[in-house]
Amino acid sequence: MPFARPLHSMIKKTRTFDKKISKIGTLLQNGFNNNPTTVWEIMWINLTYNSKIVEFYTTNITFDRVYSKKEILELMIPVFAGISEATLGNPLGALCSMFGIKEQSIIGNKIKQGIIVARGNAVDTISRQAYNDISPVAVAYSLYRYAENKKRYALTVSELYDTKQTQGIYRQFGVSRERFEAILRTLKEDKNCVLNADLNMGLDNINLREDLSEMDILELLL
Repeated sequence: MPFARPLHSMIKKTRTFDKKISKIGTLLQNGFNNNPTTVWEIMWINLTYNSKIVEFYTTNITFDRVYSKKEILELMIPVFAGISEATLGNPLGALCSMFGIKEQSIIGNKIKQGIIVARGNAVDTISRQAYNDISPVAVAYSLYRYAENKKRYALTVSELYDTKQTQGIYRQFGVSRERFEAILRTLKEDKNCVLNADLNMGLDNINLREDLSEMDILELLL
């Protein structure tokens, strides 16, 4: 199956030093056969919090704009002050490899977060596009990761779409507000009741359950 080997190598990184796979690694591995794209969506969400280069990328690279590799490198220099341009080229190169230089990848092409045009092994351009096919599972997981990072479970749609926002569902995927609100309504009606959303008459409140964690979301929905 395409992309199975890269997933395996990323899940291996969730193993502890006693070589036992972590709980999230087990959940993602078990969910991969039935929901491979959803698993990659969740992996991408985790990378936006756990990887400095991915965090930089989702914070600074806008949607529907074509960048050269050099342009992205120039954006990195002031963010990673004190690190040489040559050194910064290494994580950027690794990011491009994850997106797929010679072949397409799920994160890069299907989820549209790193569409690369290359000439041989050389990256010509990189771009991101809005991804509206995101799964409800990934939306719920993203919301709970965001809530746990912010230490609050009462959110609004507006804050996630604020132009100054650097985290959350829009920065991760570029999903349209209309599509996001439609998924919130679906999750509100889900039998697991993972959230409540008040979206009528100008309201945009999202209330998450404080008794649930991001791991619980995967156990319930994946």
